[in-house]
Amino acid sequence: MKTLRYLLSAVLLLASLSAAAQGRIRPRETWPYLYEEFQSGAIFTNKEATFNYDQLNVNLLNGKLHYIQSGIIMETDMRNVHVARVGSDTYINAKGRMMRVLAETEHGAVVRNVEVDMDELGKANIGYGKSAVASTQNVSLYALESGEGLANKSLENILQDKNSGKELPVLEKDYLIVDGFLIRASKSEVSSWPGVGKDAAKAFFKQEKIKWSRTEDLSKVVEFVHTQLEKKQSDTQ
Repeated sequence: MKTLRYLLSAVLLLASLSAAAQGRIRPRETWPYLYEEFQSGAIFTNKEATFNYDQLNVNLLNGKLHYIQSGIIMETDMRNVHVARVGSDTYINAKGRMMRVLAETEHGAVVRNVEVDMDELGKANIGYGKSAVASTQNVSLYALESGEGLANKSLENILQDKNSGKELPVLEKDYLIVDGFLIRASKSEVSSWPGVGKDAAKAFFKQEKIKWSRTEDLSKVVEFVHTQLEKKQSDTQ
């Protein structure tokens, strides 16, 4: 986790020195992005290289980073992305999606995944398997769901319809990153995670009075899970 800690610390420092935080908005069919405007930022690759960008945004349809090149919306190759700064926020690539870092701990992090609720979106589909935005932009529902409908399009053209279309339903879920594992931040998920003792977990949650909506409490859970996994590893050696 040393590399992760180094990168997160570096990005968090850059974020603290950046401009005031840009407010995140609920996305619309014609603007399925986390931010109302593309933000300046940087991408830190898996090879610890740094690339700065004038315009970055997070596509909530597929969780990927988009950037602007010569006025065209481009999609990053997520296989090369490790950590990123978008505006004043820090993100980490977790299973191909950019998740916002809420807190960093000694052995991991607490992150939040924000995505479009595809189940709710599906209820709004109209005629022949197309949603409202798919109909207006003449792209398939699959392209909309995967986010591919935005790549390689002119930002200027997309901006013209930015405020039209219905608001997209959004899901927010918190996760724990512990020793490279991504674990849903819930009592049941943590208690049943391989290597975590259920009795130990129950006692820990009670003793620490863990509230799953509090980031500081989730940070404690990250360290608890690490201790449990470390114990399991030492017991098997």
